[in-house]
Amino acid sequence: FSTYLWNGDSSSTRTITTGLDMSGEGGMVAIKSRSHGQPWVIGGTGLGDNHCLAFDTTGGKDNQNSKFKALTSTGFQIGDDHEVNSSSDSKTYSGFSFRKAKGFFDVVTWDGNDTAGRVISHSLGSVPGLIMIKSTTHATAWFTYHRDLGAEKYLLLNENNAVADQTWFMNDTAPTSTGFSLGSSSNVNGSGRSYVA
Repeated sequence: FSTYLWNGDSSSTRTITTGLDMSGEGGMVAIKSRSHGQPWVIGGTGLGDNHCLAFDTTGGKDNQNSKFKALTSTGFQIGDDHEVNSSSDSKTYSGFSFRKAKGFFDVVTWDGNDTAGRVISHSLGSVPGLIMIKSTTHATAWFTYHRDLGAEKYLLLNENNAVADQTWFMNDTAPTSTGFSLGSSSNVNGSGRSYVA
């Protein structure tokens, strides 16, 4: 894990060096402006170069090389978009890098198939305490599991709603050290949709 702070310089390609091998190992980077009201920019494994998501919206992945460019062997690259690297108005930013590592963090992707009870494998080697699921191809919320809520309940990361209880979320099945179960809902496992967790 790494936290990195920077001042925007508006360069069209800027390399942020965190010391983490993000391209070789994989992972996720969450970027947020510290000085101005801007959305989160999320890049990483499963999204592809020049694509990103946002924690605070329901949209699918965004194809913008001016925001998140790529993971690198020493960190990540960004563009000159005002959400990640603008020098106007003395903008400052923070980046939170989560590298894939056994027992700590993983990123998995899948194409939905409408099948309740489907198990998505992960490589944590331990039971996850938090799972965030987002469609990369369709507008949906960030459906979020936390072990203290139980497998049948979820929170919406990008909403202020209370906890909800639905069988279709994780098929009322607790995750294991090798995988997690899904229901048949298009929110997490719809045919013709792609997902990242």
